[in-house]
Amino acid sequence: MITSEEASKFISLVRETFSMLERGTDALDDVKPSGRPLNGEVGVYLIFRRSDSPSREELLILGCPITKKGLDESVRELAYNAYIRLREMGQTIFSKILIELHILSPLISMKDVKPVKYPQHIIIGEHGVMVERNFYTALILPYIAIEKGWDQVDILSQCCIAAGLPPDAWLDSETKVYLFEDEVFGELEPQGRVVRITNFKGSKSEV
Repeated sequence: MITSEEASKFISLVRETFSMLERGTDALDDVKPSGRPLNGEVGVYLIFRRSDSPSREELLILGCPITKKGLDESVRELAYNAYIRLREMGQTIFSKILIELHILSPLISMKDVKPVKYPQHIIIGEHGVMVERNFYTALILPYIAIEKGWDQVDILSQCCIAAGLPPDAWLDSETKVYLFEDEVFGELEPQGRVVRITNFKGSKSEV
């Protein structure tokens, strides 16, 4: 959906936003368009990880499942919010933080599938899940199910719990369930080269 070069520019935009905020400049004033629109309503998530942790521990996950604005503007707004959150957490040495960019495919509604059959349509490691019911909503990225050792029922149940719903709320037809894939890019080291980590369809890229 995007190239590694484009992903590198988006991650650089995050670091540029951090630098501008450190200098006391309003980072949301000047957002330059990337020049290539994305087809469909895609989503974007940023994950910040500790580079000095053997497991590259997650510090923060922020994102939006649908970018109603341009991708550039969405990334910069997420970076702005991430800067505030990281500082609140006491994480102020940004040179020790790795940045990961997740581009989400358009959401696929499961409205024409019987809830009891949802698990049959989920491929662990390939699909993420989003649930929505009234004002309750949550999203789980594809990699999380692998890290946690979840199966298809687990990811549905855990997504419901994250949304503040009962774990079996996905079986209720009033709960909307969506699937999506993501394309993942990340820094090899802080401020270093950006590579594609995962393609759509859950395949891994060589680094």
